[in-house]
Amino acid sequence: MPYDLHITRAGSQLRSAEFPIPQAQWEAALADWPRVDDLLTNFYWRDGQLWIYPEGEKSIAEIAAFAAERLGARLLGGDDEEYLPDGSVVWDDPAQRPDLPARPA
Repeated sequence: MPYDLHITRAGSQLRSAEFPIPQAQWEAALADWPRVDDLLTNFYWRDGQLWIYPEGEKSIAEIAAFAAERLGARLLGGDDEEYLPDGSVVWDDPAQRPDLPARPA
């Protein structure tokens, strides 16, 4: 899947800097995730969000579950569609999607 995805706490990936995930927090979460090397080929932190390039579409639901459980965040696509842990995709209006509160590190 040649498509970037975003782990963010914002309702839209374009507003991630307003609701940042601290770099130290996602680094610690990734270090404790045994499947990270199997699922992510390339990822980096920028503007308060984790940009990722998944290793195939099958991994998206697992990455969405990781984002929700470990970071209190959501997985969004480049068009602000939201990928859910059950494998479904929500194409609702990101302006209507609530931002998520920060979690303690």
